[in-house]
Amino acid sequence: MDIYENVVIGGFIYALGFRAGQKAFSMPTNINLLQQTPMDKSLADVLIGMPDVYYLLEFKRRANKGTKEAQKLAFLQRYLSQDNPRYLEVSRGTHLYIETELSGEHLATRCSTYLDFQNELKPISLERVVDVLLEGTLVRHRGITGEECCHYLGLVQQAYKAVDGVEGDSGSSGGFIIVGGTTSGTLKFVTLPDIRQFTMTREMLEKLQHEQVLQRENVMKRTRSRSRGIGRGRGQSRGL
Repeated sequence: MDIYENVVIGGFIYALGFRAGQKAFSMPTNINLLQQTPMDKSLADVLIGMPDVYYLLEFKRRANKGTKEAQKLAFLQRYLSQDNPRYLEVSRGTHLYIETELSGEHLATRCSTYLDFQNELKPISLERVVDVLLEGTLVRHRGITGEECCHYLGLVQQAYKAVDGVEGDSGSSGGFIIVGGTTSGTLKFVTLPDIRQFTMTREMLEKLQHEQVLQRENVMKRTRSRSRGIGRGRGQSRGL
């Protein structure tokens, strides 16, 4: 028997959402499964955006650990060393590597920061990984902002461009869904075109939604205005 990455990730995402609900995390939140999308190669498997909690997660089965991930790591280390040193700290606070292996009936898990997975993987239960992520200490202790996380995504994608078969600029590979809500508990799914918007706060999301409503209303007004103009033109033609 084997446990494949997508099965582990599915269970992990469910547990993360369940625990976030127990902790009454405020909206908006988003947990994005990027595996087997274009952003899988140019970013990682899972991207998490919650209030003051931002993570990029790479999952690997120990049996499936090849040279490609080491190659991606080398390119990322080289690229970050040429940028602002601050982003080495941002990486260690937000970008994690999670390795799993079935040991009997037990799912053995090891985890580290992505930059250090070759030397510093440590045993930890998957349940504890969920709690550590939601506690947000890795992010908060480093004072990492949403803006820095968004910039880091761009750096990762630029670094991975040098790896064979990896393409795409930040935000260009696909949109995502952010989950908002109201104080009464009503859920609202909002689609956004740019993955770099994953750090949106409630205020930012409400402002964006307001702008989108105004934009739709303006489009409808222009459409109705054109329709009336066409109708008047037809009427004049019949009068002639």
